[in-house]
Amino acid sequence: MKKLLFIFFLIFIHLTAKADSWKDPSWKKMIAESDAIALVEYISNGDFRAQAKILKIYKGKVNSDIIWISGFSNRYGPIDKMKIGDKFIVFLNENKPSKRNLEYWEEQIKEDKELITYVNALKNNNAYYVWTPTSGDLKVKSKKVQYDLIQTTFYDNQKFYSLKEFEQFLNSFKSKRK
Repeated sequence: MKKLLFIFFLIFIHLTAKADSWKDPSWKKMIAESDAIALVEYISNGDFRAQAKILKIYKGKVNSDIIWISGFSNRYGPIDKMKIGDKFIVFLNENKPSKRNLEYWEEQIKEDKELITYVNALKNNNAYYVWTPTSGDLKVKSKKVQYDLIQTTFYDNQKFYSLKEFEQFLNSFKSKRK
């Protein structure tokens, strides 16, 4: 009887749980397959998307000096709050919305006019996303960047290291591709 109750409990949890899952990429994959890697400074606040100014590009190109970035938060957590002035190194993928996706955003504009600039950025290929809510953006403070070379996944106690040394790490991938 206990086994039967346990099985029903597991089925219930499986059917009612609302959680997203993802797998953080390796450093090699994230660097090689990102459309662009850049140092940015956020010029708007945002929990799920925010506007950023490109300060430096390490790889690839972007279509504008001002872009929108999303993917750093997940509706079930973690939710990161970007603030004006925050600086990050971001590993970007271009957001290429489908017709259906654009229709969805047009409907959202009717409820929230502030989304107009984001939707225009989507239409003009100026919207990007980071790999996952736990990888693809590295906080920068002064001349230091927060990361761990063992994994791309962010965790609370990650240390800050020299930005210059991290830039050398990124450049070492470029030199291997030539």
